[in-house]
Amino acid sequence: MMLSQLHWQWIEKGKTIKTELKAMRDIGSNDEMREFIADANRDWPLPENAIWLVVHERSQYFVQIPDTKEEDET
Repeated sequence: MMLSQLHWQWIEKGKTIKTELKAMRDIGSNDEMREFIADANRDWPLPENAIWLVVHERSQYFVQIPDTKEEDET
């Protein structure tokens, strides 16, 4: 399994100027990736001038999200 994120990405003059995290899921197959992208397209339609960016946990664009489970248990 690979932890993957889907972001909206805006590019200007060949460089990323902004990304916005929309979804995150463990992906283990091509079918799961297709389902992930379809779900994201349904739930977060792309705004004008944005494209989808798929990143894995070793990407420079991967967004670290704090683990709230520990906070919820206290």
